[in-house]
Amino acid sequence: MQGAADRGRPGEGIDLSCLHGGAVVLAACLWGTLGPMGRLAYENGATPATISLVRGLVACGLVGGWAFLRCPSALRFRREEVPELAAYGLFGMALLYVGYNLAVVRIPVGVAVLLFYTSPLWVILGTVLLRKERLTPLRGLALLLGLGGVWFAVGGRSALSGHLDLLGVLGALASGASYAVYVLGGRYGLGRTEPFRMFLQAFLWGTGALLVYGAVFGGAKVLASVRPAGWGVMVYMGALPTVGGYALLLWALRKVPSTVASLVSMSEIAFALLWAWLILGEVPSRGALQGGALIVASVALLSLEGRFGEAV
Repeated sequence: MQGAADRGRPGEGIDLSCLHGGAVVLAACLWGTLGPMGRLAYENGATPATISLVRGLVACGLVGGWAFLRCPSALRFRREEVPELAAYGLFGMALLYVGYNLAVVRIPVGVAVLLFYTSPLWVILGTVLLRKERLTPLRGLALLLGLGGVWFAVGGRSALSGHLDLLGVLGALASGASYAVYVLGGRYGLGRTEPFRMFLQAFLWGTGALLVYGAVFGGAKVLASVRPAGWGVMVYMGALPTVGGYALLLWALRKVPSTVASLVSMSEIAFALLWAWLILGEVPSRGALQGGALIVASVALLSLEGRFGEAV
């Protein structure tokens, strides 16, 4: 943010805070397309695993190529880092993508996005289980609100009467928990000192795990049967929402506090609902809207705690 004196000099010190805030909104808009696009890829012959694999390969190619030219050290790792990096790749990237893509092909996209945004609640549980932080009353209240939001989002009582796609719901929740693993790694692991290297290595190791899975379970045959439209959608998912969204967020964080950016990025929920309506014709249910309001409230509540809010 530029000072008043800077703003007073013609042609100098232009306040770019609005542009940086807009970059976060644009990133959220791009992220909101992932669910509907994943459904389109599925309808064109892809599977949740192959969607995740192609998305990871495209992102690895773009980010890895940039790192090779500008930051080669991010591509290297030490032997003692292998367990940590493998965990980030498997649980912080591969499970996230496969779980989310599984969810969007089995349950409404809006519900999948809402359940993914329970990730801050998983972070709370992770910090308590790791004995890194204590469960404060504020965090306990946020946890209860979030769980209530999940209850409404999946359909409440009607979910108990057989109208719940359990596999889809578990996939969405697993993707949220997987992102929490990545966040915890950023706070207490490699990401604390080298966030970009952790980001890149998670992609490399996670995509490697998906390649092994594809080789064992015949992923090449599935990829060969994907129609051109499906390939176009998957390449888009890896390039614009994944790499482009991350780049926009990094640029925005030069001026926008991370807590503010995290809250603004929750507009992804609204964008996902909008894109799902425009692309797939999905209209969010009353329960999804109620659940979304509670989940958003729970995450906003966490932002009141400065230190924890930075990780939300």
